[in-house]
Amino acid sequence: MSSKMRKEALADAPGRATAVARPPPCLLDALPDDLLYTVFTFVDETSRVCHLPLVCRRFAALVRRPGACWQRLAFEGRRWPNDEAAAAEQQRLLGFLRWAAPRAGSQPPAGAGARELRLSILPAVHVGRDVIKLFHKLLHASAPTLLSLELRAGFPLHVGGMLPPHLQQRMTVLTRLELVGENGIYATKLGQLTALQRLNLVDDGERPCALYEESTLPPSLTWLGLTPAPWTEQAHGGEAAEIPECVLALPALRFLDVSESLPLRGLEEALPRLTGLTGLPVSFEPLAALRDMRVLSLSECPRMRQLPPPVAGLTNLRALHVEKCGLEALPEDLHLPRCQMLSIDWHMLLASHHVLPRLPALQQLILGAMTPPDQPFAAQPPAAEPADTEAVVASLARCAALRRISVLVYPDAPLSLEAAALMLVLPRRCPAGLQLAAVSSTEFFLTDSVELTADD
Repeated sequence: MSSKMRKEALADAPGRATAVARPPPCLLDALPDDLLYTVFTFVDETSRVCHLPLVCRRFAALVRRPGACWQRLAFEGRRWPNDEAAAAEQQRLLGFLRWAAPRAGSQPPAGAGARELRLSILPAVHVGRDVIKLFHKLLHASAPTLLSLELRAGFPLHVGGMLPPHLQQRMTVLTRLELVGENGIYATKLGQLTALQRLNLVDDGERPCALYEESTLPPSLTWLGLTPAPWTEQAHGGEAAEIPECVLALPALRFLDVSESLPLRGLEEALPRLTGLTGLPVSFEPLAALRDMRVLSLSECPRMRQLPPPVAGLTNLRALHVEKCGLEALPEDLHLPRCQMLSIDWHMLLASHHVLPRLPALQQLILGAMTPPDQPFAAQPPAAEPADTEAVVASLARCAALRRISVLVYPDAPLSLEAAALMLVLPRRCPAGLQLAAVSSTEFFLTDSVELTADD
């Protein structure tokens, strides 16, 4: 018997174990770690945490280490109705902080380290020393690579305690910081964040005081949101919002949002000191001093019946927001030669469509509320003639630079017959190259026009 026949006979003999064919090698096994991390970024976060470690030992080891797939870390707090559920939320937060710290570090491979960190801690959670200690550990690990930090607190947010100076000094590349305090923001000292460019402070406390006399801000800031500006006692009695001294001293500030600060005192005196300002959302009219204004929002001013005359002198204006106002129409003589973005309500479009072609640079038209703002019956304007839909379309066709019309969709908002008729006609009569898009009102932000504040 030949050797080949003998081997086959032995293989078929009773009790002889049959050799199992090895599976072909997996192509993923040949990929280096940095490419696998890139692949992991396309997997949703839940699967990365729960499923990838079960694939193989290599995957389990990779997702335990810092890598490109952990460049964004986020914790969303939950509201609970009772103490027992709140205790579970406390443990969930502690578990996240322990889990995130080893993945947020900046060790090799290249590209590792968290770049965006978002933390939402709601009132049910008790923020004690254990939470703060783990949060500091997470910040310490991610500080060298962290670009954006967002902290939403359901408790009184003590900035000095959550972001102490020694950690600020390590955050050498942090450019964006957003702090939201449902019960107030206190002890804001951020002078050590030398690379910070964009800061948003949302103080929902009973008496907003996010910035005070001893607050410090880095001179690198170019965008600042104070919603609202801090309240101070007035010499004649009472309280009012006021732009603090540390803001007036910022040399590079280009955009200041104080749109929810009513009443706001001292703005006219402050404006000459903000010499580089090109964007200011306000709810009032002291505009004459801002000749270089690029973005202006007068939105949600129901008592404003006409556009303030100083607006006509803002020849450098790039974006004008006047939706949800008391305006019935745009001024007949409105001429803003550089305005690229305009947001108005539908009734203003129907009444003032012939004004739009006088804005030669207009590229984007944003349409807000479809019905005029609520007014007392006696204040209602006399009934106007029905809008000529064809005339509106013809006016839009004469806007040579117009490229986009965005319709803001408000939940449960009524639809006027004139707006409905125009919505049916526009898609069919839209000039070539003009885009129509529906945008949820919750996704439209004034910051969408911030890029228009830049120099030409």
